[in-house]
Amino acid sequence: MKAKADSHPGAGHGAGQRSGVIRMRYQSNTAFDDLPGYAAALRAHATDIFGKEVEVEFNGLPAEIYGGSMPGEVLDDPYLKHMVQDAALEAALCAPDKVLAAFAEAGRRAIAEGADLLIPAEGILNEVVYSNRLQRIGNAAVMDCVGVVLLHAQMMVRARRVLGLGVGREWSYPRASRELVTKLRRGTGRDTA
Repeated sequence: MKAKADSHPGAGHGAGQRSGVIRMRYQSNTAFDDLPGYAAALRAHATDIFGKEVEVEFNGLPAEIYGGSMPGEVLDDPYLKHMVQDAALEAALCAPDKVLAAFAEAGRRAIAEGADLLIPAEGILNEVVYSNRLQRIGNAAVMDCVGVVLLHAQMMVRARRVLGLGVGREWSYPRASRELVTKLRRGTGRDTA
């Protein structure tokens, strides 16, 4: 995901920039061409969250990466999920220069379109970028998503320890029965057995 903020003082000097608008590019490992409803839901979600203040461009992977299966079919199964992740990680780590070059090129295009922040939002890509200490492309920062999550978790733990902030446990949080899960999976088309 990339973010372009032109709401700071002095912004809006480039062509095509509008004062106050933030532009983001969201890169997912989902094959959006196979899931147009999901892509539409993400766009609607972003609009609900940001209104007109932020424009988000959603980009996914080609469907071929999943061998003709839906990502949910593959990623629901721990073995298949790890198989896909291991193949992607192995390919990325065996050819980090190619991965970094592709990310840097996409980053330069995003910067040319006005991005101030580049966010490798997919875990494997983030790790390749982080392990190679790629923190900037030109004058645009590259966010370490895993690092941000870890720092956020640290903040939440400190908030608990220092401020007593935590999850309320006034109510119960029961889990559904296996039978209900199976019935719902079949009813939603997620389990064809």
